[in-house]
Amino acid sequence: MLSRLWHVLYPSRCVACGRPYDDFLCERCQAQLTPNLPPACPRCGAPMRELGDCRACLNSDYAFDWAVCGGLYMGSVRRAVINLKFRRWRRAAEPLARLLWEAFQYPAHAPLRQADAIVPVPIHPYRRAMRGFNQTELIGQRLSHLSTVPMQTHW
Repeated sequence: MLSRLWHVLYPSRCVACGRPYDDFLCERCQAQLTPNLPPACPRCGAPMRELGDCRACLNSDYAFDWAVCGGLYMGSVRRAVINLKFRRWRRAAEPLARLLWEAFQYPAHAPLRQADAIVPVPIHPYRRAMRGFNQTELIGQRLSHLSTVPMQTHW
């Protein structure tokens, strides 16, 4: 009974648009998700029309060898990230982790499913104190649960 009263007073909301909705994303926002489908640059994860030299990495020197971009930073993905980071809507981590997990399912990303660990990008201690959490840790925890790859926060 208390649970029902709680949901009447504080209904679940879509993590992208904020409208009352029982799941993480309403149908409209789900339809606006823009996954980063292959082909994508194997080094930085940027979308490409065809495999070849990536313009984004051409003159860049990264401290990593491989990246995967789960979705394009636009529409529902952008709004969910903003709501997670700046409105503290922790529920937004779940659909973002699912989007990454779907990207890991592409055959070209098979080695990532055998990774030793998921390491979230650290944020400045001031930001963490202001926000109360690290958004990449939240996404990493959910991705770790989906993939069974352990998450390491102290590396």
